[in-house]
Amino acid sequence: MKGKILKEKIFFNTFKIMTLIMVSIVVGLIVFIIGNSIPVLSLDFLFNPPQNGMMAGGISSAIAGTLILMMLTIIFSLPLGVGAAIFLSEYTDKVDPRIIRMIRLAINNLAVRIPLYS
Repeated sequence: MKGKILKEKIFFNTFKIMTLIMVSIVVGLIVFIIGNSIPVLSLDFLFNPPQNGMMAGGISSAIAGTLILMMLTIIFSLPLGVGAAIFLSEYTDKVDPRIIRMIRLAINNLAVRIPLYS
């Protein structure tokens, strides 16, 4: 039993180190991008529309499009997710088990697994 616990601790610590390395790389890239973009960013760039065939001007259209896309995603996915949760908790005994298995498989594929211990 001790060998199994030791292997598990080595495995988890290895993944913690790899995660730390990857997070530090991502943070480094974000700091690099923000550090190089601060001198160029201005309110005109953020709030003016593109000009000259999108070769000059600002990015307000791109920001507005992103915000609209995010709102549409929330509008469609939130009721669907809540509806699936209500369906699974209230009506599963009245439905074909194959449909329930497919729904649970989809949920498990989308779920993020977070270990309860470290």
